[in-house]
Amino acid sequence: MGIFSLERAHESYTQYARLSERELSLMRRSYSTLGRANKNIRYKIGYPRKLDRMKDITDLNAMITDGIAELAVEEFPSLKTRDPAAAGSADLGRVQESLKHFLQDWSKEGAAERTRIFAPILDFRARLFLAEREVDAAAGYDTTANELSFFMTLPLRFLLFPKTTTTPIEHILCPYAHRFSHQRTNDSLFRGISFPDVAPRLRPTFRLVEEGFTKLKAHHPTKMMHMYMDRYNYVVTLFFIDTSLDLLSTLNHIHTLLRPGGTWINLGPLLWTGGAQAKVELSLEEVLQAVEEGKEYGNRRAGGRRHCSRLYQVSRAKSALG
Repeated sequence: MGIFSLERAHESYTQYARLSERELSLMRRSYSTLGRANKNIRYKIGYPRKLDRMKDITDLNAMITDGIAELAVEEFPSLKTRDPAAAGSADLGRVQESLKHFLQDWSKEGAAERTRIFAPILDFRARLFLAEREVDAAAGYDTTANELSFFMTLPLRFLLFPKTTTTPIEHILCPYAHRFSHQRTNDSLFRGISFPDVAPRLRPTFRLVEEGFTKLKAHHPTKMMHMYMDRYNYVVTLFFIDTSLDLLSTLNHIHTLLRPGGTWINLGPLLWTGGAQAKVELSLEEVLQAVEEGKEYGNRRAGGRRHCSRLYQVSRAKSALG
């Protein structure tokens, strides 16, 4: 069973309430080991009430996680037969992190952060349209979204499905409460956010592909005059390439997905997976060199025809040491 598999993600959302209750019980147990004097101080500042409040927040969040798990069973009937191996694989931490994306990606509170991330990409995109005199059909994009982790796509499905999300600002979640660290006040710790700020829907021009990136295929190439018509004009990778354990294969695959003269736009860090898991761990300079080498190789394979892509590196990698 894969780390990001459907079965493991479903089991994790299903067990969110139980695992959260177990974690809270451990916190209460740790609190109970305080000496009498220190426990009295904690009591006076209201720490037991804080733990009680945490239980209420967990119950509130569980309304969302239960809804995600129930929808998953409806959309993936194979989950009705519970895999015994999945029972012990539930990952509370990944659920907690995934729930934060409702704040970051789908709330008014996260709008400023989204603007900082997406605006440079959209700005490059707009400039390319003007430079190439292209016209967007119906002022929109024909988009394929790709995500490997079902920890991420099951919550997205919860928003996409009209049965579980009918209107904007329909749900409430307290995403900060899972970690007590770095909080100015308890009110900030337990504050709720309403989401989504818009109610997204799948449509003919927006497709969700739930599999590894290197398995993603361009639309079936036509045998008509324009043999690359069904490949992509643009590939955008957002906080992605450093998650690849085989970057060079990923770069090659980006090349195969693009039409001749297509554009790759990248934004994100180069925080490679440690422990010698990644086959290469490149600097930004090396990544750019690898892209150029790949373009030349692609040109040779294409028999000299122009089949090279352009790379727009929206952000620049910077060493933590300056």
